[in-house]
Amino acid sequence: MEEIVKKESQEIASADNEVRIKLQNFVTLLHKEPNKNEIRYNKYSNSNYLPISFLEMALDEMFFGLWETTNFTTKTIVNEEVGSLELRVFHPVAKMWITRVGAGAVMIQQKAESEITDIGAKIKNTMTKDYPHLKAECFRNACLSLGKSFGRDLNREFQDQYTPIIKETIIENQALIEELQMTLKDFTNYDELKSKAKGLKEAYVKKGLSEKTAFSLIVDKLEALKD
Repeated sequence: MEEIVKKESQEIASADNEVRIKLQNFVTLLHKEPNKNEIRYNKYSNSNYLPISFLEMALDEMFFGLWETTNFTTKTIVNEEVGSLELRVFHPVAKMWITRVGAGAVMIQQKAESEITDIGAKIKNTMTKDYPHLKAECFRNACLSLGKSFGRDLNREFQDQYTPIIKETIIENQALIEELQMTLKDFTNYDELKSKAKGLKEAYVKKGLSEKTAFSLIVDKLEALKD
């Protein structure tokens, strides 16, 4: 009985560790530096930023389109509009919804040299531009908390780097894994796949997949074709 309990405990610990590794791998992806070609410079605020389009596409890619914004609220303070919203993403590893709050403020545009309390100096229809701008700033601010990939440290003087706790973990490209799996689906003959296995493995290793993972996927397919 003691041996059975010990074995079950080891299996549970192993399963827990596997989940931690998957979580760690995903967090590592979130903390990849953003593509330099996507970064823009705002001369008015002297700061770098990622355009909304790139942020939305990154959310689509990393969370498979499972994200939304809710509870957008605003308040007028003198000549500024301040607001907040909630960004919700469905974590593909943890299998749960996660919420990040974003906040922002924009100035209500007025005629030059006017007092900030002069409501009559407000530029006509400026809110048709300022209000969506506020929502965009709240959205961008919420995205920052997800990680470096979403522009977290673009304007920080001091930056920390994410260090995985489980050192031996190999970060795999999930897209490459799925691509190889789709390629292997086309093989229906054992001998044909066996003759091309080496070249196929080398091709995907060159793309960035670990040799161990590529080899394992191909062997699994070969075993399936044997049956």
